Amino acid sequence: IDLPLKEDKIIIDKALIRSSANAIKKIVTNSFVKGSKEAKSAFVNLAKSEEVSLIGAKLFTGRTHQIRAHLASINRHILGDELYG
Repeated sequence: IDLPLKEDKIIIDKALIRSSANAIKKIVTNSFVKGSKEAKSAFVNLAKSEEVSLIGAKLFTGRTHQIRAHLASINRHILGDELYG
C-alpha cells in the first residue's frame, strides 16, 4: 500500500454501499443506510518503509471491493489502484 498503517494491526468493521458518484466504486457508510452491506476486514503490517508497506488482509465478509474500500476509508491505497487510489 502507499503508506504504512498507523497501527501494526487494525480491524475495520464498516458497512459498504455503492457510490452515487461512480456506480463501480464502493464507499464506507453507516450500517443503517438502506442498501448498505456489513463488511469487516483486518489488516496487519508485514513489512514497511517510509514510503510503502506490505500488509496482510483477513476478510470476515466477502464484499466486492471490500479491501480497497476499507483501506480508502483510512486514507491508504493499493499501489497502482486507479479507482480507489
